[in-house]
Amino acid sequence: MSGNTPAEPTLLRFRPSTRSRALMVCLPDVDRPAGFFGAFAEALAPSIEVLAVQYPDRWVCPWVPVRECLRERAVRLVDEVRGRTDRPVLLFGHGAGAVLGFEMAVRLERERGIDPMALVASGCPAPCRLGGGADVVPGAPGADAGCGCDERVRVQVPILALGGEDDARADVSDVLVWREHTEREFQIKMLPGGALFLEDNLADVVTSVTGFLQRVLGAEVIDISRHRRRGDS
Repeated sequence: MSGNTPAEPTLLRFRPSTRSRALMVCLPDVDRPAGFFGAFAEALAPSIEVLAVQYPDRWVCPWVPVRECLRERAVRLVDEVRGRTDRPVLLFGHGAGAVLGFEMAVRLERERGIDPMALVASGCPAPCRLGGGADVVPGAPGADAGCGCDERVRVQVPILALGGEDDARADVSDVLVWREHTEREFQIKMLPGGALFLEDNLADVVTSVTGFLQRVLGAEVIDISRHRRRGDS
């Protein structure tokens, strides 16, 4: 690895499954470890297998502009995902991970010929709301050169945008504008809470994600009866 190349992220596999119908790649915010998504792996198993990205200690390198760093990370992660494309792929990005997830969707669709079945963008303004400046990627240290995505880019990927009603990083107008980045179905879901809305509303998030997948795929992705029994126990 050269001195100017950011350290590579790694993928954490929670519950290997040969029965899963889809693969969800989770991209946490900069202050969340990959293990943050372990609860999602438990909630969605066995129908959806969850992989989570573990970032290096330094999310971005001070000598690499954020735009370039995001794109390099997306290239590496797309190469990882290509080896797991026997199942439909879902991208779930939270905070800065939502921007990285969008960049991955762009690259999967346009460069690799693999269409993700959906992108869940959580707790982050849409790319077209992220201009230049130090905080263009919410929470990313060393941000100095604009967001990683062209604000005019639209993908052929359904998008579910999640937000917290009291989250100062991304209000409802910021979250709603994610619809400008897709040519396909768009849905917004605002949940109670602020920066921790994802943790505080896990059951509602799982319900929203699985319901969205059922609509956009036109078929059941998970065993609803099984998950209802779990929730009722």
